[in-house]
Amino acid sequence: MKKLILILIVLMLSIVMVLFTGCNETVVPPIDEEPSAEILALIKEYTGTDQVLRWAEGIVNVYDGTNCEWVGDILDEINVAIDGPVIFKLNDNYNNSQIKIIFEDLTGTGMGQAQIDVESNDEYEIFNVGIKIDPLIGVEQPIYVCVLLVAVGIDIEKWFDGLTQEMKTVLYWFYRLGPGYPLI
Repeated sequence: MKKLILILIVLMLSIVMVLFTGCNETVVPPIDEEPSAEILALIKEYTGTDQVLRWAEGIVNVYDGTNCEWVGDILDEINVAIDGPVIFKLNDNYNNSQIKIIFEDLTGTGMGQAQIDVESNDEYEIFNVGIKIDPLIGVEQPIYVCVLLVAVGIDIEKWFDGLTQEMKTVLYWFYRLGPGYPLI
């Protein structure tokens, strides 16, 4: 019985080794895929820039002073689309957040439902975003989708359809390119 168990273990290990080594050939990890010219053109269209302007890799804290029920869900959907190098995370600490969403009366400012101020550095990295939402006219979910897409680097003119599959593709590839990557 012990011999049979030992033979089965050796046989199973052999099968596993063949599967992982491709029939005893060297396993070559996949080469990172480059975006196509069509994808680069789409990124340029969706960002409105000639060079990638985005957050540096890591965690970006988001403070939501409006206590909107949708912010976490929208961030989750953005994070799934990006799948990696940057993660947008809700944070309760205003001073420790790079993206700050607050209510402010924008009546008479000509700003409409929201005002978004994006700060970046010479390395084409976004480092701070201030978002003001008028509590009297801007508490609908599409406004939050808009301001959060702008906060992650999407042009304000391209958010209208929300997080479509095309937008998710753009976000995925956009965050695979380093800050400053030329799109022309």
